[in-house]
Amino acid sequence: AGPIAVRPRELGAMESVTLYKFEAGWGLPSFSPECVALEAYLRLSGIRFAEERVTSANSSPTGRLPALDIDGLAVGSWEDGEGSGDGEAASVSRVLDGLRKAGVDLDKGLSVEDACDLEAYLSLAENALAVATQWALWCDDQSYAEGTRVFYSGIYPFPLSHIFPWRQRRGGPAK
Repeated sequence: AGPIAVRPRELGAMESVTLYKFEAGWGLPSFSPECVALEAYLRLSGIRFAEERVTSANSSPTGRLPALDIDGLAVGSWEDGEGSGDGEAASVSRVLDGLRKAGVDLDKGLSVEDACDLEAYLSLAENALAVATQWALWCDDQSYAEGTRVFYSGIYPFPLSHIFPWRQRRGGPAK
């Protein structure tokens, strides 16, 4: 059985919150933009949390990054097909949906106009900027050689420092 779906009544007071995120890199709190986004949401919400930096999604309670463990309940992956998509962006969406159902919603007080503006900016970030970032990290030969591969060399021992980025690059966005 995998992680369970978290319902609002189960979250309670959120006494113990742990954010599982990918290792820090380039002066950012995480190498993953999605992990940075979720951390920012938690900080803006005023939720106190512990951080668990990991080098593999397998180390999180959901098998995905980012993920949250709230009072022993895994948030970030649903069973029974609830939620949609795959990958880090889908994981962030599932975590935020769980938090909103629990009453933690930074967008609650927005006017209709502000909510529309927010949706437009999110669409831009998810559909254009995220794709450009992924392309720069994994497809551009110079960026990959001087940045991405160097980062991975610093967090994994040889030969994993060559195998993991090579596998990620093979599965990355098409050139």
